[in-house]
Amino acid sequence: MRFFANGAILAFGFLLLVLQASLAARVSLHPFTPNLVLPMVIFLGVQPDVGLLRGAALSFILGYLLDAFCGSPLGLSTFVLVATFMVARGAGIRLFLRGSLFQIALVFVASILAGGTILALRAIFSPPDPFPLEMPASGLAGDLVALFTSRAGDDAPRVGSVVGTVTTMLGSALATAVVAPAIFATMRRLDALETRRRDAAEGAPAE
Repeated sequence: MRFFANGAILAFGFLLLVLQASLAARVSLHPFTPNLVLPMVIFLGVQPDVGLLRGAALSFILGYLLDAFCGSPLGLSTFVLVATFMVARGAGIRLFLRGSLFQIALVFVASILAGGTILALRAIFSPPDPFPLEMPASGLAGDLVALFTSRAGDDAPRVGSVVGTVTTMLGSALATAVVAPAIFATMRRLDALETRRRDAAEGAPAE
């Protein structure tokens, strides 16, 4: 069992969520709020040496942490992240044989699908109003609206409307895709640390 690697992955995911929460408390990231654990789950899904049970368990815990940090209903992100892992594993994509641009494109598409799935689940289990809260866009979103449309405050597109929801989904997907290569690189280093640790324990020279 790769206890060291598993612990390092979970600690990395927890650290990312803490840093994001701390940054969000000081600077409004909306609508460019990344899902920092989604690239981690995709990494687990495309790595050939990550077993199905191990990857699903790690995805489950990462999803649970995400639900806890975001304040969303427990189980929502958990289900979506486990499903994302299963799809990535079933697709058989070897992400790291390609470049960063492919990584960014794949994570962008996966983030759109994950966001759409979360929205659909909320609409199904909280009928009949899938957009219960409408308010003028604020923070970075409000600044961008004012810059490009000369509409601010009550005249701005409203968060919680269909347009606002789609904008938030696209912004989050873009932010997640941009940070994905750095997260993939860190995950590769964590995996390499486990390999070197195992080699050292067996008395073999680390590569």
